[in-house]
Amino acid sequence: MTQKELAEKTGSTVRAISYYEREAKNPTMELLEKMATALEVPVRTFVVEKATFVGRTGRAPAVIKSLRQVLPNLPKLPRKKQESLVVVIKGLLSDEPDDERAN
Repeated sequence: MTQKELAEKTGSTVRAISYYEREAKNPTMELLEKMATALEVPVRTFVVEKATFVGRTGRAPAVIKSLRQVLPNLPKLPRKKQESLVVVIKGLLSDEPDDERAN
């Protein structure tokens, strides 16, 4: 799928999709869910790839430190974002194969 097609399917712009691909910006959870739907993959696909990369670089302690810094701010998020975050975390912690969760 081209950036243009993905942008059209998600209501985004080609420029924004380009930023996300280059990791110059991070998409919102809402847009991440739209991208996963458009690409017919679970949201977990995006998160697991990034987490795996971080693990291979040996930067896990920095990731844990970052999590500890952001966790106190979670109650400030809107309810919908909190719920989305819970879904992503549960998906990452689940032993269930991705293809069973996609439906």
